[in-house]
Amino acid sequence: MSRDNLIFFIPLLLIAVSALAASIVGVPLEVSSTYFDTGWYTAIKSIGYQSPQSPAFFPGFPFLWKALHIGPAFMGAVNAVFWILGVWLLKQSKAIAVESLFFSMLVPVSLFFFIPYSESLFFVSVVLVILGLQRDDIRLTVLGIVVSALIRPTAAVIIPSLFIARLITTRAFIPSLKKGIIEGVAGLVGVAIVFSIQSIDTGEFLSFFEAQKEWGNAVTSPSWVLKTWGGHVITQLDGSALFIGIMCLFVLIRSAQQKATLNAVQLFGIAGITLTCLLVMFTRSGYVFSLNRFVYATAFFPLAIDGFRSLKIKKADWKWVVLTWVVYSVYLSSYLHIISFLTCSFTGGVIILSAFAMHQSGWKLKALSAGILLAISVYFVVEFYLKGNWIA
Repeated sequence: MSRDNLIFFIPLLLIAVSALAASIVGVPLEVSSTYFDTGWYTAIKSIGYQSPQSPAFFPGFPFLWKALHIGPAFMGAVNAVFWILGVWLLKQSKAIAVESLFFSMLVPVSLFFFIPYSESLFFVSVVLVILGLQRDDIRLTVLGIVVSALIRPTAAVIIPSLFIARLITTRAFIPSLKKGIIEGVAGLVGVAIVFSIQSIDTGEFLSFFEAQKEWGNAVTSPSWVLKTWGGHVITQLDGSALFIGIMCLFVLIRSAQQKATLNAVQLFGIAGITLTCLLVMFTRSGYVFSLNRFVYATAFFPLAIDGFRSLKIKKADWKWVVLTWVVYSVYLSSYLHIISFLTCSFTGGVIILSAFAMHQSGWKLKALSAGILLAISVYFVVEFYLKGNWIA
């Protein structure tokens, strides 16, 4: 077996170690049908869009779950297969380095690929878009866009991300715009299908927007005082996702100035994370809850990591990245208590230093980094999912 294929054992490793940790702390390893968003998907597949808040969730995933006639644990297993399929397609395409895939699979919020959430299905749909972009096959990008539009509202960032990636790499505005228009129509078709399905139960074609109001989401100017749910640990996790979004914005600007040479696939991932962060900032009045999974648990993340890796940051520059994170952590209100500050610095520091390890050729540093990330991933599985605490 090729050494690169070992990445496909990561999901099994996460489950095995999580099960061991769960038994040690005395928490049963089970998948609930009522856990946060899973409860909404369960309701939609069972009774449709009966709640005024439910149209905020698109029908692609709950309808698939309904068609399969399986319980939440088996649906979690199916999601894991979808995720592995998406990773396999990315690996086979050679669109990005295996090391970037390896790193992205170990980030703590990978747990969302194992539970009845829409992350895995959305991951595969975006992979179809990535393959279409890599092969310059608009049929694949259109297919991926239509499917993704049935699954998640954040699919809205795919079309402008494709346009940005093509424009920066080719510097050809009209050809990029023509493809963007075709893909935009595909996105509208997908959204029209979603709204039509929802209108059958709600009686309103645009019930999605009313549901967003119910959740307190509306287009507004961003608040620079960031808030989230779940305490200071989750604030650091959501904050680290926003930090990566800021880094992505910086890389996009540099690339547009022709000071960075990244390929279209890498730029697509970087643009996807940038626009996702902007979308959250301009619609939630400073609340960044769930941003961690909108960034980490997507196909955009491994592409962005590959883009950072290709920039070949010098060892001497990493200290400035770490220093910037420490200063940024103060902005996240970690100054309120020394424990909060240390927790914040550690959370982001591990991710940043692990990314640095992926740049190195020595296997010992990479193995140490992978072990630390695995340990943190298991902590999140046990502490937040198994114990029923909020994470995203």
